[in-house]
Amino acid sequence: MTFSVTKSYLSTVAALAEREGLLPDLDRRVGLDVAGDLFDSPQNRDITWRHLLQQTTEWEGTLFGKPDTADRRRGIDRTLQRPGMFWEYNDVRVNLLALSLLHLWKKPLPRILKEEIMDPIGASDSWSWNGYDTSFVDLEGRRVQSVSGGGHWGGGLFISTRDHERFGYLFLRNGRWKGRQILLDDWVARATTPVAIQPNYGFMWCSTRAASVSRARPSRASSRWAPARRARFGSTRNTTSWSSRAGSKALTWTASSPAF
Repeated sequence: MTFSVTKSYLSTVAALAEREGLLPDLDRRVGLDVAGDLFDSPQNRDITWRHLLQQTTEWEGTLFGKPDTADRRRGIDRTLQRPGMFWEYNDVRVNLLALSLLHLWKKPLPRILKEEIMDPIGASDSWSWNGYDTSFVDLEGRRVQSVSGGGHWGGGLFISTRDHERFGYLFLRNGRWKGRQILLDDWVARATTPVAIQPNYGFMWCSTRAASVSRARPSRASSRWAPARRARFGSTRNTTSWSSRAGSKALTWTASSPAF
């Protein structure tokens, strides 16, 4: 179980949608692409894909039986702001991104991840990405499970450290693997660029320098980045580092196994 590291895999599925032309503009309103009433209300109608990726949606509602208030960590009764004006780590809204991407791709997200990322980088077949018993939706006449972006309430990504390492090396190599550019060549830089109102968070990648993401303040000129949260499995710890060196950015993946 990877808990919130799953979020970085989820945002990478969005990167693939951008690569394939399914998501040409991150500042496009999600309601234009996702059918139903999830984005119909005045509070939700201006939410963009960028807001979903940066956790600044301020989306209000209930998804798969869980209200957004179930994970409002910065005040359950606070006044909601306009989308983009407030940052909050909220797994209900992360699951909303997963559901929105499912509608965009019209295919199960684990299948997309397997075909476009995990198989090309030589990952094993032992990993699985799951949702909840309540997260099955109708997708063009098919019953498909929408996966979760973490381990809250069940679901989540179950994966070996070795496969995590391969995913990390893909980002270390700026989205390139054995001569093939799997991600757009500027995605890694954009995914790890901090949100203006939360300097320790990008597209579901967060800083590892501070103990608390919501209170963190950069203490040095460089920032360390990891997939949503540090992943610890046994004696192995996987992290990525995002630092400034001689005016250029360098991504470092720390792991116990040799490079592939």
